[in-house]
Amino acid sequence: MASFANAWAMISKLGGDGEFIAEKKFVPFCDRTIVKDPYRTGDLMFGEIKKEIKVVPSEVEISTPRINKVRATYIMRRRDIENLKNLFIARRGIDYYVSGFTVTCAYIWTCWLRAEAAEEERTEYFSCIADCRSRLNPPLPASFFGNCVVGCRFAKSRNGVLVGGEGFVIAAELIGEAIRESVNDEEWILREEFWLSEFKEADPRRVVAVAGYPRMDLYGADFGWGKAEKVEFVSIDGGNSMSLCRCRDSEGDIEVGLAMPRAQMEAFAAIFADGLRSL
Repeated sequence: MASFANAWAMISKLGGDGEFIAEKKFVPFCDRTIVKDPYRTGDLMFGEIKKEIKVVPSEVEISTPRINKVRATYIMRRRDIENLKNLFIARRGIDYYVSGFTVTCAYIWTCWLRAEAAEEERTEYFSCIADCRSRLNPPLPASFFGNCVVGCRFAKSRNGVLVGGEGFVIAAELIGEAIRESVNDEEWILREEFWLSEFKEADPRRVVAVAGYPRMDLYGADFGWGKAEKVEFVSIDGGNSMSLCRCRDSEGDIEVGLAMPRAQMEAFAAIFADGLRSL
């Protein structure tokens, strides 16, 4: 999505595609035949999608449903991310690698659950996707234009564990392990049955998912009138999702978008700020 937006912006700003084409690294690679599909995942996924498609009669008026939520954007500063990494390393050991993405997601997830105040015996799930172009054999070029993102295994634990004193560290460990196990398992990447089984086993009301990625520079898409004032992910309104993208005006910071009922958002804001101050 980010590559498409930036390509579209570049062509629009320059008034043509000459310079875009001259920069070989920008030109999308569209040859799908290089993707090996031994388990016929493409056909199986297409079949699943067709089941979900609902035909709406043209005479039916389509209206936007009212969503009882408010939106807010929180900034995870680079120093906060480093402090969270250091906290994790202090508890799990210096040899245990943890990424900025992992600690950001773990912190937002645990703050979310504390603000929600759900039953402690419930099982909570965290879902994210991974770019698997470099994980295939042979690897796909970085300019490959197609869907090569794969749903990772769910990170899951009991609510009471995640809202407890060690909740952030446990969440970061679970998310990190789920990502590593998924992207290093070629059969997982290629087999659609594995991904679907995760969703079928989980309670969708207890799944927190991620839209976007911190490395996505959507603010860099300049159509000729400068950076966007604000990037919003519309998809987070409809479910339990957070959005992540590179911050507009500061390198290394992350914008986190959330949509929640007002009371939960107010509780989240206090928990989010207090947690970072205590680091």
